[in-house]
Amino acid sequence: MKRILFAALLSITLTLNAQTEQSEYAFTPGDYFFASSSFSLPKNQARYSNTLIFFNDFQYGITSRFSAGAGIIPLFFFGGIASPMWVKTKYVFPMSDRFRMHAGLHLFFIAGADIEEVPYIFNGTLGFTIGTPANNLSLNLYFPFRFDELIDYFQIHPFSLAGRTQITPRTFILGELHTSLLKEVPESPHYGFILAGAETMFKDINLDYGVVYPYFLLFTEEEHKFWMIPFIGIKLPFQMGGEHK
Repeated sequence: MKRILFAALLSITLTLNAQTEQSEYAFTPGDYFFASSSFSLPKNQARYSNTLIFFNDFQYGITSRFSAGAGIIPLFFFGGIASPMWVKTKYVFPMSDRFRMHAGLHLFFIAGADIEEVPYIFNGTLGFTIGTPANNLSLNLYFPFRFDELIDYFQIHPFSLAGRTQITPRTFILGELHTSLLKEVPESPHYGFILAGAETMFKDINLDYGVVYPYFLLFTEEEHKFWMIPFIGIKLPFQMGGEHK
Protein backbone atom coordinates (compact mmCIF):
# COMPACT_ATOMS: atom_id res chain seq x y z
CA MET A 1 0.00 0.00 0.00
CA LYS A 2 2.88 2.36 0.68
CA ARG A 3 4.06 1.94 -2.90
CA ILE A 4 0.60 2.84 -4.17
CA LEU A 5 0.53 6.01 -2.05
CA PHE A 6 3.97 7.13 -3.18
CA ALA A 7 3.09 6.41 -6.81
CA ALA A 8 -0.10 8.48 -6.54
CA LEU A 9 1.69 11.43 -4.97
CA LEU A 10 4.46 11.25 -7.56
CA SER A 11 1.91 11.26 -10.36
CA ILE A 12 0.20 14.34 -8.94
CA THR A 13 3.53 16.11 -8.52
CA LEU A 14 4.63 15.44 -12.09
CA THR A 15 1.27 16.49 -13.49
CA LEU A 16 1.19 19.80 -11.65
CA ASN A 17 4.82 20.48 -12.45
CA ALA A 18 4.09 20.01 -16.15
CA GLN A 19 1.21 22.51 -15.94
CA THR A 20 3.37 25.34 -14.63
CA GLU A 21 3.06 28.44 -16.79
CA GLN A 22 4.45 31.15 -14.51
CA SER A 23 7.89 32.45 -13.59
CA GLU A 24 10.73 30.20 -12.54
CA TYR A 25 10.36 31.05 -8.83
CA ALA A 26 7.08 31.81 -7.08
CA PHE A 27 5.80 31.63 -3.54
CA THR A 28 2.28 31.80 -2.15
CA PRO A 29 2.02 34.49 0.56
CA GLY A 30 -1.44 33.21 1.52
CA ASP A 31 0.00 30.33 3.57
CA TYR A 32 2.75 29.57 6.01
CA PHE A 33 3.19 25.87 6.92
CA PHE A 34 -0.39 25.17 8.04
CA ALA A 35 -1.67 28.59 9.09
CA SER A 36 -3.13 31.12 6.67
CA SER A 37 -2.38 34.80 6.14
CA SER A 38 -4.65 37.59 4.92
CA PHE A 39 -3.03 37.53 1.49
CA SER A 40 -4.87 35.68 -1.27
CA LEU A 41 -3.91 33.70 -4.31
CA PRO A 42 -4.16 35.82 -7.47
CA LYS A 43 -7.04 35.08 -9.80
CA ASN A 44 -6.52 31.82 -11.75
CA GLN A 45 -3.47 30.84 -9.68
CA ALA A 46 -3.52 27.53 -7.82
CA ARG A 47 -1.35 25.87 -5.22
CA TYR A 48 -0.96 22.19 -4.37
CA SER A 49 0.91 21.28 -1.19
CA ASN A 50 1.97 17.98 0.32
CA THR A 51 3.20 17.77 3.89
CA LEU A 52 4.80 14.72 5.47
CA ILE A 53 3.47 12.58 2.57
CA PHE A 54 -0.03 12.31 4.07
CA PHE A 55 -1.36 15.90 4.16
CA ASN A 56 -2.56 16.94 0.70
CA ASP A 57 -4.10 20.37 0.10
CA PHE A 58 -5.21 22.24 -3.02
CA GLN A 59 -6.19 25.93 -3.21
CA TYR A 60 -7.39 28.03 -6.16
CA GLY A 61 -7.78 31.80 -6.58
CA ILE A 62 -11.31 32.29 -7.93
CA THR A 63 -10.94 36.08 -7.81
CA SER A 64 -8.16 38.35 -6.57
CA ARG A 65 -9.78 38.29 -3.10
CA PHE A 66 -11.65 34.98 -2.89
CA SER A 67 -10.04 31.52 -2.89
CA ALA A 68 -11.31 28.03 -2.17
CA GLY A 69 -9.87 24.55 -1.96
CA ALA A 70 -9.94 21.09 -0.48
CA GLY A 71 -7.64 18.55 1.10
CA ILE A 72 -7.33 14.98 2.26
CA ILE A 73 -5.22 12.65 4.38
CA PRO A 74 -5.61 9.49 2.23
CA LEU A 75 -5.58 6.82 4.90
CA PHE A 76 -7.88 4.69 2.75
CA PHE A 77 -4.71 3.47 1.03
CA PHE A 78 -4.07 1.49 4.21
CA GLY A 79 -6.75 -1.15 4.48
CA GLY A 80 -9.79 1.12 4.12
CA ILE A 81 -9.00 3.30 7.14
CA ALA A 82 -11.31 6.32 7.45
CA SER A 83 -9.73 9.42 5.91
CA PRO A 84 -10.00 13.04 7.14
CA MET A 85 -11.04 15.52 4.43
CA TRP A 86 -11.72 19.26 4.36
CA VAL A 87 -13.09 22.08 2.22
CA LYS A 88 -11.92 25.67 2.80
CA THR A 89 -12.86 29.16 1.63
CA LYS A 90 -11.19 32.53 2.28
CA TYR A 91 -12.15 36.11 1.43
CA VAL A 92 -9.58 38.88 1.88
CA PHE A 93 -10.26 42.47 2.93
CA PRO A 94 -7.29 44.78 2.17
CA MET A 95 -7.45 47.61 4.74
CA SER A 96 -4.17 49.37 3.84
CA ASP A 97 -0.79 48.63 2.29
CA ARG A 98 0.38 46.87 5.47
CA PHE A 99 -2.81 45.70 7.17
CA ARG A 100 -5.26 43.12 5.84
CA MET A 101 -8.11 40.96 7.17
CA HIS A 102 -9.66 37.73 5.99
CA ALA A 103 -12.64 35.56 6.86
CA GLY A 104 -13.65 32.11 5.79
CA LEU A 105 -15.45 28.87 6.49
CA HIS A 106 -13.93 25.40 6.73
CA LEU A 107 -15.73 22.06 6.69
CA PHE A 108 -13.91 19.07 8.19
CA PHE A 109 -15.26 15.53 7.92
CA ILE A 110 -14.08 11.93 7.99
CA ALA A 111 -14.99 9.59 5.15
CA GLY A 112 -14.49 5.84 5.11
CA ALA A 113 -16.12 2.57 4.20
CA ASP A 114 -16.47 1.53 7.84
CA ILE A 115 -18.21 4.70 8.99
CA GLU A 116 -22.02 4.62 8.96
CA GLU A 117 -22.53 8.30 9.80
CA VAL A 118 -19.88 10.74 8.56
CA PRO A 119 -18.75 12.99 11.43
CA TYR A 120 -18.29 16.63 10.50
CA ILE A 121 -17.43 19.98 12.02
CA PHE A 122 -17.59 23.52 10.66
CA ASN A 123 -14.94 26.09 11.50
CA GLY A 124 -15.37 29.82 11.01
CA THR A 125 -12.11 31.76 10.66
CA LEU A 126 -11.14 35.39 11.17
CA GLY A 127 -7.59 36.56 10.49
CA PHE A 128 -5.42 39.67 10.57
CA THR A 129 -2.06 40.23 8.88
CA ILE A 130 0.44 43.06 9.35
CA GLY A 131 3.28 43.55 6.87
CA THR A 132 4.16 42.83 3.27
CA PRO A 133 3.84 39.53 1.36
CA ALA A 134 7.51 38.71 2.10
CA ASN A 135 7.64 39.92 5.72
CA ASN A 136 4.53 39.66 7.86
CA LEU A 137 2.82 38.47 11.04
CA SER A 138 -0.66 36.93 11.21
CA LEU A 139 -3.21 36.15 13.91
CA ASN A 140 -5.93 33.61 13.10
CA LEU A 141 -9.00 33.01 15.27
CA TYR A 142 -11.05 29.81 14.83
CA PHE A 143 -14.68 29.24 15.81
CA PRO A 144 -15.60 25.52 15.62
CA PHE A 145 -19.28 24.61 15.61
CA ARG A 146 -21.88 22.16 14.38
CA PHE A 147 -25.39 23.06 13.31
CA ASP A 148 -26.78 20.52 15.78
CA GLU A 149 -24.68 21.86 18.67
CA LEU A 150 -24.00 25.16 20.40
CA ILE A 151 -21.38 27.55 19.01
CA ASP A 152 -19.05 26.78 21.96
CA TYR A 153 -19.18 23.07 21.12
CA PHE A 154 -15.56 22.41 22.07
CA GLN A 155 -15.44 24.75 25.08
CA ILE A 156 -12.17 26.15 23.74
CA HIS A 157 -10.99 29.17 21.77
CA PRO A 158 -8.34 27.99 19.29
CA PHE A 159 -6.05 30.47 17.57
CA SER A 160 -2.71 30.61 15.77
CA LEU A 161 0.15 33.07 15.39
CA ALA A 162 2.37 32.83 12.32
CA GLY A 163 5.12 34.88 10.74
CA ARG A 164 7.34 35.03 7.69
CA THR A 165 10.53 36.96 6.94
CA GLN A 166 12.68 36.86 3.82
CA ILE A 167 16.40 36.21 4.41
CA THR A 168 17.59 35.57 0.83
CA PRO A 169 15.95 36.09 -2.59
CA ARG A 170 14.70 32.49 -2.49
CA THR A 171 14.40 31.64 1.23
CA PHE A 172 11.98 32.68 3.97
CA ILE A 173 12.09 31.91 7.69
CA LEU A 174 8.65 30.76 8.94
CA GLY A 175 7.23 30.15 12.38
CA GLU A 176 3.83 29.09 13.71
CA LEU A 177 2.17 28.67 17.10
CA HIS A 178 -1.12 26.76 17.29
CA THR A 179 -2.83 26.72 20.66
CA SER A 180 -6.08 27.61 22.45
CA LEU A 181 -7.61 29.31 25.44
CA LEU A 182 -9.70 26.87 27.46
CA LYS A 183 -13.15 27.99 28.60
CA GLU A 184 -14.16 26.97 32.12
CA VAL A 185 -12.21 23.72 31.97
CA PRO A 186 -9.39 24.37 34.48
CA GLU A 187 -8.37 20.71 34.88
CA SER A 188 -7.90 20.07 31.16
CA PRO A 189 -4.29 20.07 29.89
CA HIS A 190 -3.14 22.96 27.76
CA TYR A 191 -2.21 21.84 24.26
CA GLY A 192 -0.83 23.03 20.95
CA PHE A 193 2.22 22.79 18.75
CA ILE A 194 4.99 25.02 17.44
CA LEU A 195 6.53 24.84 13.97
CA ALA A 196 9.82 26.54 13.09
CA GLY A 197 11.69 26.30 9.82
CA ALA A 198 12.02 27.78 6.36
CA GLU A 199 10.64 27.79 2.83
CA THR A 200 13.06 27.77 -0.11
CA MET A 201 11.95 28.33 -3.69
CA PHE A 202 13.37 26.12 -6.42
CA LYS A 203 12.39 25.95 -10.07
CA ASP A 204 8.61 25.37 -10.18
CA ILE A 205 8.54 23.98 -6.61
CA ASN A 206 8.90 25.34 -3.07
CA LEU A 207 10.35 23.25 -0.24
CA ASP A 208 9.17 23.62 3.38
CA TYR A 209 11.36 22.18 6.11
CA GLY A 210 11.82 22.50 9.84
CA VAL A 211 10.82 20.95 13.15
CA VAL A 212 7.59 20.55 15.14
CA TYR A 213 7.34 20.80 18.92
CA PRO A 214 4.00 19.11 19.92
CA TYR A 215 3.67 20.24 23.52
CA PHE A 216 0.04 19.12 23.72
CA LEU A 217 1.46 15.57 23.90
CA LEU A 218 4.21 16.36 26.36
CA PHE A 219 2.96 18.76 29.03
CA THR A 220 1.53 16.52 31.74
CA GLU A 221 1.79 16.52 35.51
CA GLU A 222 4.07 13.49 35.45
CA GLU A 223 6.73 14.57 32.96
CA HIS A 224 7.97 17.48 30.89
CA LYS A 225 9.92 16.37 27.85
CA PHE A 226 11.21 18.35 24.90
CA TRP A 227 10.72 16.49 21.64
CA MET A 228 11.40 17.86 18.17
CA ILE A 229 9.84 16.13 15.15
CA PRO A 230 11.31 16.71 11.67
CA PHE A 231 8.97 18.45 9.25
CA ILE A 232 9.12 18.55 5.44
CA GLY A 233 6.68 19.47 2.69
CA ILE A 234 6.37 20.90 -0.81
CA LYS A 235 4.25 23.57 -2.48
CA LEU A 236 3.57 23.68 -6.22
CA PRO A 237 2.20 27.03 -7.47
CA PHE A 238 0.79 26.94 -11.02
CA GLN A 239 -1.67 28.63 -13.36
CA MET A 240 -5.10 27.28 -14.28
CA GLY A 241 -6.28 29.27 -17.27
CA GLY A 242 -6.31 33.00 -17.87
CA GLU A 243 -3.45 35.42 -17.51
CA HIS A 244 -1.53 35.78 -14.27
CA LYS A 245 -2.19 39.21 -12.73
